[in-house]
Amino acid sequence: MFVNLDNAEKREDSVKDIGALLDWVSSQPDLDSKRIAIWGGSYGGYMCLAGLVHFPDRFVCGIDNVGISNFVTFLENTAGRINHGPLPPPGFVVFAFLFLLDGLYVSIYAIRRWRHCWF
Repeated sequence: MFVNLDNAEKREDSVKDIGALLDWVSSQPDLDSKRIAIWGGSYGGYMCLAGLVHFPDRFVCGIDNVGISNFVTFLENTAGRINHGPLPPPGFVVFAFLFLLDGLYVSIYAIRRWRHCWF
């Protein structure tokens, strides 16, 4: 089922689509691949952070509007209220972006709300 294609260990597969789009933009002579920004809210905010972490040299900036910055704590804090599939196995920190931002030299504007701060 399509909705399950990026759950748990498969989540990074959806980030590959961002890379494919960046490659496509680079191949277009009428587009400037040096002036790309990424923006998203909620799950799109997660994708914004994922794009910045995985392709930091291909974006000039990113705007994260209440994006999920740590899937482990997000799933722990929303279990039973939102059905996102099973919790990741213990020690599963691949999607905790706060641990991956060291050395990232891209401008990030992050909008946070108290109830969305699952860090």
